[in-house]
Order: sequence, then structure tokens, then C-alpha cells
Amino acid sequence: MLNLFFKKPESPTIEDTFGTSDTPTSHEMFDKGLEAICQDDWDTAIGLLTEAIRLSPTFAMAYLFRGCAYSCKGDTDDAIADFTESINLNPGSAMAYYDRGLDHCKNGDHAQAIQDYLQAIRLGVDDEDVHFHLGNAYQAAGGNDNALNALSAYTEAIKRDPECPWSYSNRGAIYETMGDFESALADYSEAIRIDPHQAEIYRNRGDAFADMGDYKSAIRDYDEAIWLDPRLYEAWYSRGLAQSRTGNVKCAIADYSEAICLRPNHADAYNNRGLAHYRLGNFKRAIKDCSRAIEQEPSDPKAYFNRAMAHSGMDDYQSAISDYSEVIRLEPGSAEAFNNRGIAYLDCDKFKPALADFTKAIKLAPNECAAYSNRAIAYIELGRPKRAIADCTEALRLNPNLAQAHYIRGHAHAQRNDLRRAISDFTKAIAIDPSHAHAYHYRGLAYQKRGDRAKADSDLAKAKELGYGG
Repeated sequence: MLNLFFKKPESPTIEDTFGTSDTPTSHEMFDKGLEAICQDDWDTAIGLLTEAIRLSPTFAMAYLFRGCAYSCKGDTDDAIADFTESINLNPGSAMAYYDRGLDHCKNGDHAQAIQDYLQAIRLGVDDEDVHFHLGNAYQAAGGNDNALNALSAYTEAIKRDPECPWSYSNRGAIYETMGDFESALADYSEAIRIDPHQAEIYRNRGDAFADMGDYKSAIRDYDEAIWLDPRLYEAWYSRGLAQSRTGNVKCAIADYSEAICLRPNHADAYNNRGLAHYRLGNFKRAIKDCSRAIEQEPSDPKAYFNRAMAHSGMDDYQSAISDYSEVIRLEPGSAEAFNNRGIAYLDCDKFKPALADFTKAIKLAPNECAAYSNRAIAYIELGRPKRAIADCTEALRLNPNLAQAHYIRGHAHAQRNDLRRAISDFTKAIAIDPSHAHAYHYRGLAYQKRGDRAKADSDLAKAKELGYGG
């Protein structure tokens, strides 16, 4: 569709409208060119308008409409060149600025598009379309200031046409990126009221519900989007995310699979399906999906991270270490990757590298308690129980309800033969997590070593009842 806007002069003349030409032959070529445009015959239109320009080189409108034909054909650079020449010949042509702005946007030059739209508005174009496209350009340009400008532009578009659903939808997207979810939902809902048949708008509102943690409402909107447009990849993918976050992992896998059918080369769908398989314990499938994601996006650390977890699930710790190392290469500030690689080192009895990784994780994220507890394990394995006790104490300062930190500190006390403190920590671990079979078992051993046979037998029996197998 052509968007043709120009400011009409008070007393129009041939020169105002067509430049300095009044050659009948050039006008004939021009008129035939317009007819070809109306029939979507872009090549014929370009040929006829080129002939009109050859006959009358200052024919501003011929450049303008040839630019429109180039634009419709997808030749944005040629279109911009023609719109620029039309502006040079007729600087008051709001239509040329507006159309040049559209093609600058297509080329990704949003800053220049913004300037063109603003100039078109100054020259008299003041309808919904120009403000809507101005909002799009501000939004695409990014940044907080541009987001506010986009918000203002969409509001102006709504003032001029209160029944355009896309102005509400796009303004809703801006509110959503700003964290104003209530305003976003209000705009999406108004857009749906105006036109309840737009799948993309339901999908957008679903995303806003998901951002608020209301996954039930999000899934309901994704359902509607899919019903309206079963080929809308984003709705299947987003519903998969929402299903996963509500614990419906099998449903999530089904949705990711539909998304993959629609877009077979989309890495995120493979990666998230792989993560869902991992959560179900299907480690081989998880590895296969994460590997496919890596093929599509070799520099995405998330897929390496998820594949590493699946490798660990299969006790393939060397492969896990290799994948975590790649995550660290791609994202050197990832404390979680250092922590998890440290765990993999622990699992294959490489305690010194594990210690180094946990220390790095703590340096990157000193308020995360997991790395302190894990480093304590490495210290215990290296025969340094005092350091282990200090790390567990720090972990408990950060999270007093961490049963595992009490459990590990109990081991450190036992290593120092401080059975009283060991029993105390195992007891605290059990108080926090009554199903902690290992804490019962090792408290039983501590009681046994202290000579309290009755308590030892009771704890060892409880550990066995809870599934402890030694």
C-alpha cells in the first residue's frame, strides 16, 4: 500500500505540483506510470516514470512516484535516492519526506527516518499514519528517551484515530518494556476490543501477563492467538515458556515442538525444549536438542550451559566441564558457570580445580550462598575443615535456612572429631529439611561413635526409611 501525503499549496500551479515541466509527453508518461502503479506493475511503472524524467529532468512528482515504485519492489536504496531528488526539486513536499522515512526504516536507519517523519509533520502531514510510523521509528531506535518519544507518538496517533488497534498495541509494547504492565494490559485489551481477530495482539497481551507472573491468563491469550493463527510461531513458543514455568513440562515440550515445525532453525526453541527434557530426566534428548541449538547459535552460552547439566545428569562430567568451560569463554562473568563447573570437578574428584572455580564464583557473586557451601565440600575433601566451617558459616549468614550448609558444616566438625557440634549441625539440617536422609545417617554415625547406641540405631533406621543407600 502506498502512503501518499503532501501539503497542498493555497494556489496550486503546475510548477508547484510537477516541478518546472509542462511537457505533454512527459505528463503522458507520468499518467501511464501512475496507472501501472495502481496495477502493482512496478517494473512498467519505473520504465514509464524514467521516460517522464528523461523528457523533463526537473519533474519532481515523477521522481516521487518512481521512488514509490522502487519501494514497493523492495529497492529501498533507489527509492531513497528518488525521494531525495524529489525533495531537492520541491522542498515543500511532505509526501516525499514521509515516504523516504518509510524506506529509511526498512533500511534500519531509524534516526534518519525520525527526522523525515518530523519534517513531514512540520510540512502539514498530521494524520494517524505518520505519528504511528514515527512511534515505530523511535521504538526501533532504542533507548529510554526514544521509548518516551515513541509513547508520545503513539498517543498522538490514537488521538487522531481512536479506533486503530495497532497504535494501542504498539503503545502497550512500550509500556511493557518500561515495566508498566497495568498500562500495557489496558492498551492491549483496548486493541482487542477494537479488533478481536488479531492473533499478534493476543500474543502481546499474553507476554504482558507472563511478565507479571500470571501464567494462567498468559496461556489463555496464547490459546486464542493460536486459534486465530495456527502458524504464529511466537504464540507456540511463548506458550511453551509459560507451560514450563507452571510445571507443565510435557505440554511445554509439545509447544516447543510445534514452534520448531514452524521455524526449524530457531535456536531458542531447541534450547528450551532441551531444558524441558532435562527437567524430565531425558538427558539424551536434552543433549540432542541443546546440540541443535548450538549448531544454530554457536555463541549462545545458554545452550552450552543446559547441555552441560544434561551431561552431568548422565555422569559424563568431562563433557560437562568442557561445556561449562565454553560458557565461561563466552561469558567470563558467569558465577553460575564457575559454580557448576566446580561441582563437575567435585564429581570426578578433582578437588583443587573445584576449589579454584568456587573461589572465582564467590568473587563474581559474593552474596550467593551456594558457592560457599560447595567450596566447603572441596575444603573437606582436601582436609581443611576449618576453612570449610568458615564457608558454611558465611553461607548460613546469607541464608539461615540452608539445610545443606548445616549438613556440610556437620561433616567438617566430624572431620575435626567435634562430635557435639557435628550432631548439632546435622540436627539443624533435619529441622529445616525433615526428609534429609543423609543428615540422619551421619548423625547416626556420630551418635554411634559417641557410644549412644539407641539414638544411632534410630537415626540409621530413619535414614534407610528415607531412602539412604550408603
